[in-house]
Amino acid sequence: MIIPRLTLHLLCVSSCVLAAASTPNTPVERHAAPPASKSFAPDAELPPDQVAQSLLVLAKRMHERNDIESAEMAYVEVLNSPVRDEITQDALLGYAELLRSTGRETRAAAIYEKFVATYPGAARAPMVLIQLGRTLRDMGAFGLAQSRFYAVLNSTLAVTPENVQRYRDLAQLAKFEIAETFYQQGDYASAGKFFGRIKLLDLPAEDRARAVFREAYAFFLDGKLEQAVVALRSFLENYPLHPSMQEGRYLLCIALRRLGRTQEALTETLTLLRAAQSKAESDRETWTYWQRRTGNQLANDFYEQGDFTSALTIYQTLAELRADPAWRWPALYQIGLCYERLRQQDRAAAAYRDIIAEYDAAQKTKTVPDGSAGEVHQMAAWRLGQIDWSGNVSTSVLNFAMQRSETPAPASVQ
Repeated sequence: MIIPRLTLHLLCVSSCVLAAASTPNTPVERHAAPPASKSFAPDAELPPDQVAQSLLVLAKRMHERNDIESAEMAYVEVLNSPVRDEITQDALLGYAELLRSTGRETRAAAIYEKFVATYPGAARAPMVLIQLGRTLRDMGAFGLAQSRFYAVLNSTLAVTPENVQRYRDLAQLAKFEIAETFYQQGDYASAGKFFGRIKLLDLPAEDRARAVFREAYAFFLDGKLEQAVVALRSFLENYPLHPSMQEGRYLLCIALRRLGRTQEALTETLTLLRAAQSKAESDRETWTYWQRRTGNQLANDFYEQGDFTSALTIYQTLAELRADPAWRWPALYQIGLCYERLRQQDRAAAAYRDIIAEYDAAQKTKTVPDGSAGEVHQMAAWRLGQIDWSGNVSTSVLNFAMQRSETPAPASVQ
C-alpha cells in the first residue's frame, strides 16, 4: 500500500496541530484553523524542510505505536526529499533504528554505512560507528564490528580543546564495546584483559561495576578460577547492590566448588540463600531464580559426590525459604533422600510425611499446584511405603532372631 506524499503531509500537519492544541498555555481558538484542503492549495505549499520535519515527528510516533509500515514510508519520503543535510541525517538514523528494532540488521548496517560514507566529518559520525559496530556484532560479524570500534578510537586522535571530553567519552565507550565483542565472540582471554584495563579508567560507577563483573565472568569462562574468585569477591564487596550481585555470588559458589574449596562454597551458598531481599517484585523474581539455581546446583553436586551432610544443609535452607509447594516439596523430598543415605530412616520418613500432610491440606482447600508437585507427592508416598516396609521387615527379622535365641536347645539323646 502506497500513501501519496500529500496524504502523508496532511497526516503530519494534523498531528502537529493536535499536539499544539493539547499543549498547555498555547492559544488555540476553537474552529479557527482553516480546512485542510485550503491549507494545501498549490500556492500555499509548505517548504520541503518544514514538511520533512513534520514527517520525522510522524515517523517517530508511528514507530512508538508499532505502526512500522507507516513509519518506514515516512522516513523514505524524507530521504527522497531535497532537504538540509541535518534533516537527512536525522532520517537516516531514525530509519536505521527502526530497521534494527524489527530485526533487519543487514539493512540497518547499510544505512549506517551510508551515513558514515556520506558524512564522515559529521559530529555524530563516531556514535554512528558505535551503532554500526553493535549491529554488525549482532549479526555475528565480529571482525567487522571490531574494525568500526577501532575507527572510533582513530577518530579521537583529531580532537580539539572544545570537544575533548566528548571524544574521551566516545573512546571509553569504544573500548568497552571492543571488550564486549571479544566476550561475545568467546575470546575470554582477550575480553578479560580489555575489561581489566577499562575498569582502571575514569568511568561512572555503573560502567566500572559492569567492567569489573565482566572481567570476573571472563576469568570464570576462561577456566582461570583462582583469578575469577578474587575478581568476584572484589565485585561483591564493592558493589553489593548491583543487579548482577546474585549472579556473581552464584559464579563464586561454582568456582569455589570446582577448586575443591568445599566449605567456602557451602558458606557462600548459604549466604546467598539467607540474604535479605529487595521489596521490588522484579528483584524478588531475580533473587528467587538465583537462589533456586545456586542452591539446587550446589546441593545436587554435594549429593552426587557423596557429601550428604552438606547437601542436607542446603536443602533444609531451601525448604525454609518459601511455603510455595513448587519450591518447598522438592526440597523436602531431597531432605528425605539425604536422611536415607545417612541411615536416619525416622527423619527421612518425617520429611516425606510433611509432603503428604501439606498435599492433603492443599487438596482440602483446592490449592494443589499443577505440574510436578503432584509427582513429588506420589514419589514421597512411595518412599515412605518403602521405609515402612523395610522397617517392618527389619522388625520381623529381629523378633524372629530374638525368638530363636530364647528357644531352649533340645536335649541331647544319650
